[in-house]
Amino acid sequence: MKKLSKKLLAILLVITMLVPMGVMQITSYAETYSGTCGDNGDNVTWSLDTDTGILTISGSGNMSDYDSSNSPWYSYGSYIKSVIITAGVTSIGDYALSISMLEIVEIPASV
Repeated sequence: MKKLSKKLLAILLVITMLVPMGVMQITSYAETYSGTCGDNGDNVTWSLDTDTGILTISGSGNMSDYDSSNSPWYSYGSYIKSVIITAGVTSIGDYALSISMLEIVEIPASV
């Protein structure tokens, strides 16, 4: 009985030490990615917050055109839930919004 109690105590101690580490790992995955996506030198940029799932496209001018899998944010597509295009952006590039899990898209009158 004494051996069982010691083993049980050791297991509980290990679990209590690992649980907070797991929580810290989950919260550390949120990141922000960004870059340019303007056409012919236009000042259009993008920013993705993986915690909120919001891809923001801002600046002024035309967005670049893309093929179905080469937009700058394509590899982060599983994070993107919403796209916000701010006033000043004047066009949406071909295949720029080819994202399967989109829930919300905000497009200003300037497009």
